[in-house]
Amino acid sequence: MHQKAKVLAVIPARGGSKGLPGKNIRELCGLPLIGYSIRVALSARNIDRVIVSTDSEEIAAVARSLGAEVPFLRPPSLAGDASLISEAVFHVLDALREEGYHPDAVVELYPTHPFRTVPLVDELAVKLCEGYSPVNTVRRIVHDPLSVMLRRADGTVFPVQKTSEAPEEARRHYYRKYGLFAGRNRTSVDNPYFKVVNDPVSLIDIDTLSDFRLAEHVIGNGLFDFQLDPEIS
Repeated sequence: MHQKAKVLAVIPARGGSKGLPGKNIRELCGLPLIGYSIRVALSARNIDRVIVSTDSEEIAAVARSLGAEVPFLRPPSLAGDASLISEAVFHVLDALREEGYHPDAVVELYPTHPFRTVPLVDELAVKLCEGYSPVNTVRRIVHDPLSVMLRRADGTVFPVQKTSEAPEEARRHYYRKYGLFAGRNRTSVDNPYFKVVNDPVSLIDIDTLSDFRLAEHVIGNGLFDFQLDPEIS
């Protein structure tokens, strides 16, 4: 895939939020939370379009005011607590196909993970253009999943997998996907690329008021540089 391929950024932001109601457009140091993801996506040179997928007219209005496209609302059937983000993305792609727009790759940028940089998005968008898919950010996890035990109906527990089956060195390094960046292109079936994220600020996931307060502290004290395009910021 050529580096100038069309890479679509989708920012999923449904209206319902039980942990912190209205968090996607809650003001964070003078900018709605979703605005941080929108501004980074708009600043990224390798992102072709930035679309917010939402079921909320209020979120849609805020997103448009910040420069993102919201050409349609997500149907309620795709905006419930059990709804999958992938279904919302497919809804966007289906709608865009009707207007004749066929992106070569699509990237999901979750608004509750605001601390990503423009260079990170550009770097991983290039990986998609180079033929990698899926492309995801990952973080290290502390616990050893091989030591996890499950509970039977009779109350007894059993190990999922014996820890002795993996070398000790390997068992100290486990990673899981993290929502700073999740991308896939339409040509590569299984050629994954994973970017490890270690910066503790970038790992902030806003789900509660305490998470929000932490993000306020970081931004309010200038502890993170988004490296935005000056014309966007």
